[in-house]
Amino acid sequence: MLQCFPLDNTGYEADALGAWFATRTRGVLSGDDNFAVTASGTGMSVTLHPGYSWLLRNKRWGTAVWAEEPETFTLDPADGTLSRIDVVVLRLDKDNNAPQTLLRKGAFSNAPTFTAPVRDTHADEIYVASILVQPGAVKLLQADITDLRMDENVCGVMRDGITGIPTAQLQEQAQQLIEQLRTELQGVKDQTGLMLKSVYDADNDGEVDMHGETF
Repeated sequence: MLQCFPLDNTGYEADALGAWFATRTRGVLSGDDNFAVTASGTGMSVTLHPGYSWLLRNKRWGTAVWAEEPETFTLDPADGTLSRIDVVVLRLDKDNNAPQTLLRKGAFSNAPTFTAPVRDTHADEIYVASILVQPGAVKLLQADITDLRMDENVCGVMRDGITGIPTAQLQEQAQQLIEQLRTELQGVKDQTGLMLKSVYDADNDGEVDMHGETF
């Protein structure tokens, strides 16, 4: 059965408005101060700033998620010898029908990483920042925070999925073209070198052969 939103004199459920947002990709509204994360510089805490973003309940139901006040997270103490990476998460809890902000603690390691966002029937997530907790750290600096909002693998800037420009794909294609041109130019350079050598150093003695009359 076809459905349509909006129609005059018609009652709707939340999924109808969700369908209106369905073409928008996950991500933050912009990369300036929307859900930016800053370090206190004096202790083991970071601040998540207010912002506006989108998450997906399913492929036909988009959800706007926003915060009007900053939120502070206090990280667990550092290890004496190993590092870890924590991430600041915006989460749509589908089971409880509610948005959440949370700090996901990473595992201690010599080469710490973080897991991918949860995107299944129970939750949908984006990561706005990661925080490196170095061995023995007693305070966090801004240099310990990596802004993930522009990373389309875990967040990205919201765009309309129909008319938006797939920047990651275009960047990859451009890089492939650049590498191809570099390879071709190197081939031309190599061939040019061989041609010049065959003309000016035919006897392969490392010296330029003289052609024609000498004056």
